[in-house]
Amino acid sequence: MYLSILLLGNFIFIGLLLRSQHKLKEAHFQLKSIKVPKANLEENQTPASQYLDAEKSISRAYNIGSELILNISKNFSKVSQAFSENNSDLEKMKESIQTINRQLKISNDSLLNLNQTLGAMTKIKEGLERNNESLQLVIEKTKFIEEISFQAKLLSFNASIEAARAGEHGRGFSVVAHEVANLATTSSLASKEIADFVKSSQNISHEFKELAESVFSNSTINAQGLKKDFEEVTLSLKDSMSFIQRISSQSDETTHLIGNIEASSKTSLESLIKLLSDSLGEVTGKRIEDLSVQDTNLRLDQFYKIIDVRQLKEWNDELGHIKNAELMTLQDNLEKKLKDLPRSERYLFVCRSGGRSAKAARIAQMMGFTKVYNMEGGMLKWKDHGLPSYRDTKAA
Repeated sequence: MYLSILLLGNFIFIGLLLRSQHKLKEAHFQLKSIKVPKANLEENQTPASQYLDAEKSISRAYNIGSELILNISKNFSKVSQAFSENNSDLEKMKESIQTINRQLKISNDSLLNLNQTLGAMTKIKEGLERNNESLQLVIEKTKFIEEISFQAKLLSFNASIEAARAGEHGRGFSVVAHEVANLATTSSLASKEIADFVKSSQNISHEFKELAESVFSNSTINAQGLKKDFEEVTLSLKDSMSFIQRISSQSDETTHLIGNIEASSKTSLESLIKLLSDSLGEVTGKRIEDLSVQDTNLRLDQFYKIIDVRQLKEWNDELGHIKNAELMTLQDNLEKKLKDLPRSERYLFVCRSGGRSAKAARIAQMMGFTKVYNMEGGMLKWKDHGLPSYRDTKAA
């Protein structure tokens, strides 16, 4: 983006330089090609003095033009130097960005490692869930043993009662003893199952411990690696920002320089055009005539063409435009369109306030048009005196 701005500044300088040279050559050609009729010389009281003044004006014009081109050339050298410095900074910034890309790739690898760590964490979660299920079974088996113990107590109590009743015979006791033996067997099997489940729980806990240690170790390493990677990326970003700030600062200076030169060049060119236009008037006796609103209204039908040099958005604004006027934008197509028009006809130039039309009239005079008029104050002045009926409210 900054490079584009600088290149744009480069083109502006070149354009100004070429335009200045073109204007000087064109003015020189027009002045040299002027032929004053003999009758005009006889009517004029001081032709020698008049031509001497014109020659001085031409000399001043060329001096202004030469100085303008010299200033542009000097400042162009400054801009070229700024380009060289900015190109150097851009190369450094390019290297810094490449470093950032490498660091980001490393960081991406670290993120992949973290994803693997997350996978291990998922396994831990699944292991914990299995452990919880096993512990739940242990609880259920423990309840079963408690029930067996309770039944054993009841049978033992019944056995003691039967033994007391039977005395030495004790038949009921043998039955109770048999049931107690069965309960003991069942309790033994249940205890074995409990032991197996507890062992399974211990194995799961051991697996969880190993996974937890692995996760902790890998997370620590990955965290340290990511910290280092991001520190390096941050450092590279700081370097890049430093380069960007330098380029931005230099670009601002270059843009400011371009703006100053463009403004001074524009002023110098306008002064040059005005001086050459005045010189033409002195030689030919044909000067640009500024018309008031009243004179314009009276003489509107005398002009071969009315040329409006407002911008397009102004052409379509509330002021409207004069009927049959032709729009010629000062920046784009004025000279191209004027080139095809007859030089000896009357032309009225109008704009919004009168400034742009005065410039256009001077350009027309330098191109050899001999009857050039400018509507003083433009459409705004016309509005103050009441816009005429031959005005369109918007462009056709």
